[in-house]
Amino acid sequence: MPQLTLDDNLNEMNVDTLKILARKLDTAKTVTRKADIISAIENELKHHLADVVGLCSKRERLCLSEAVYNEGKVLQSQFYGKYGDVCPSPVAYYHTYRRPDMREVSPFPILAYGDDESPAVCVLKELVPGLRRVLKKPEGFTCKTIAQVPTALDDGKDEPGRAILFHSGEAMVFDELAQMLGLVQAAKIRVTEKTKRPTEATVRLVGDALIEPDFQLGDDETESWETPPGAVRAHAWPVLLQQCGWGKAKGSTLELTRLGKVLLRDLDAAHIKQGLTRFAGDDVFDELNRVNTIKGQTGKGKRDLTKPSSRRIPLYDGMRQWPVNEWIAFDDAYRAVLADGQRFSVCRREPWNLYFGDPQYGGLANEGVGDSLERLYLRALLMEPLATLGLVDIAYTSPHHQWPEFRDRWGSYDMNFCSRYDGLMYVRLNDLGAYCLGITETYRAKHPETSVLFKILPTLELALLQHRKLSALDRVRLEQFAVPKSDYVWALDRKHLLERLEAGMTVRQVREFLSGYGENEIPATVEAFLSDLDRRAGAVKTCHEAILIEIRDKETAALIAHDRVAGKYCQLSGSKHLAVPKQHEKPFRKALKAMGYILPQ
Repeated sequence: MPQLTLDDNLNEMNVDTLKILARKLDTAKTVTRKADIISAIENELKHHLADVVGLCSKRERLCLSEAVYNEGKVLQSQFYGKYGDVCPSPVAYYHTYRRPDMREVSPFPILAYGDDESPAVCVLKELVPGLRRVLKKPEGFTCKTIAQVPTALDDGKDEPGRAILFHSGEAMVFDELAQMLGLVQAAKIRVTEKTKRPTEATVRLVGDALIEPDFQLGDDETESWETPPGAVRAHAWPVLLQQCGWGKAKGSTLELTRLGKVLLRDLDAAHIKQGLTRFAGDDVFDELNRVNTIKGQTGKGKRDLTKPSSRRIPLYDGMRQWPVNEWIAFDDAYRAVLADGQRFSVCRREPWNLYFGDPQYGGLANEGVGDSLERLYLRALLMEPLATLGLVDIAYTSPHHQWPEFRDRWGSYDMNFCSRYDGLMYVRLNDLGAYCLGITETYRAKHPETSVLFKILPTLELALLQHRKLSALDRVRLEQFAVPKSDYVWALDRKHLLERLEAGMTVRQVREFLSGYGENEIPATVEAFLSDLDRRAGAVKTCHEAILIEIRDKETAALIAHDRVAGKYCQLSGSKHLAVPKQHEKPFRKALKAMGYILPQ
């Protein structure tokens, strides 16, 4: 849109509006012609601009100040982010049926106008030099932090509020990622072929493999018929492996990429930083799809949605304004992103095709959507992928009946929450997040605090130290490697460990666990047990799915198996059967046909 001049701006107003504004400026009391009124207002601005600005409200003066020191315009979202207040409108509108109260009239529409191409307020270019002399340069934005996160919600009632829980994945993310890569290597991660998201069985498997249990989103007051929030981190890992370029779907199973195989040998923060860059540009998965209550996302509503990459990149830029290792409330975190001038939108137009319950009555645009979708998207991004990757620490509570967005919308009355992320209350950008976002250049890995838990006995038993109280996390760690025999004795069990090795664990991790939490050196008998376990675990290599083909006689089977071309794709299994790897079925059929034989479909 071409920049308006003062004369253009005034000429676009009707005479009645100009008279009201002239009266506010105490000028042009006797003139009635539009040209004369405009001339009088322009003369007032030329000689008494400071007085005109003084008639604007404090909010309007802040808006003018932001615009004149920012290339002549300010985004409405940026103003809200910085000041926590709605950006003033430069539109002059007065009811024709009543005389306006001069206390309600502002000269702000004379000085500024709305940009047709973006949701911004622009200052008239010829007034910028004069306004800079009148208005001070605005102060920079400082994100509000809190010294201590409360342990419970203050709901204003006499009884104790709902507990606030904490999650910090920075210290465990490397071990947890190694676990996930091991599951992929063992072909244990299965996804649906259409969405590439994990199956329910895989989510349960991944949940069991998490070093720290998944988020506790349950609510004691939840009725049995209400939909549970479901998994968060257990669902996120199979998706993140694909988004970060460490795994790819082949049919319904994830397999490691070249980068994923590198991570198995050498995993550090630089790999997570590179993975985050690939994650930012991914458009296959959309975090909003995890908000199951909003319908229409895979139908007509999909056309209304912007690409996920167009949202993540400006959000990353905005997150760089967050203080490192300081807790901030979610509302302040959201405002900080906007205050940096970052523009991101979940929809490219009004979301008429997204709805609650019924597409006709529950459309999100029916009652105006505001910035609820953007806030909801940021909650999902922080609580699922970024918290799972250990980049942010979060403080959260159960999402039930919170409704921080879309409260009291048609079609939502029978739902106990809008999304599983509704309980996100506070967030903290940690050192790993600061490194991955480019705020800091180096990173020193943090590891879980270790303390002596047990004495390792030659009988393969772990005797707990009775002066140590076993925490929930310590119990989870023990359950990864041992089975309980009594209150104070756990044991290294061959069957249990083989199951863990099958799921992706390594014998090296078992040794590290014993060395890190054991009071004494690993006894010789235990070392021999681990060496034997390592030998057995590597004795059988991963196999591939194959087709077993029965041949009419052993002579024909031998002829095909030793053929110069067909023999490369099959192997004798007994005297009259051929085993053909499934990935070689097509070339085997072609070679077989060249020999004069066919394999029926």
